[in-house]
Amino acid sequence: MSVNITVPNRLLRGFKKRALASDVEVFGFLIGNLIKENNILTRIVIQAIHYPKVLATKGEVNVLEKDRDVRRAVAPMLLLGSIHSHPDIEYDGISTEDAKDGARRGEAVFAVYHIWPKEEGKKRFTRLDWYVGAPLGRVKVR
Repeated sequence: MSVNITVPNRLLRGFKKRALASDVEVFGFLIGNLIKENNILTRIVIQAIHYPKVLATKGEVNVLEKDRDVRRAVAPMLLLGSIHSHPDIEYDGISTEDAKDGARRGEAVFAVYHIWPKEEGKKRFTRLDWYVGAPLGRVKVR
């Protein structure tokens, strides 16, 4: 059974704008709720992106905010996962490090926004990939 992800376009446009304007990785926590039908996760509803303080480079993001502090701040909504950009890296799919970070955090969903330059000119290719299925860990399903 597949899981549907619902995200307002304004959130994705806002993330894209930040990512395209930055030469380092951009990171945000995905905030919202999980929906179950017949005790099976069927939908992930993302309602906000929280941009924590970070130390970022082109290849790495160190989040300075603790996950538990974000969870407390966004309650009763849930910290569902994260979204981050890969600037100037041709599409490479999910990295092993990204998968490990998602599992370590217990993320129900995470997204990677890839940005890489075209061969000529200033335009860039972009691709947004969603990953569902990391261990739910501490995330409570409603």
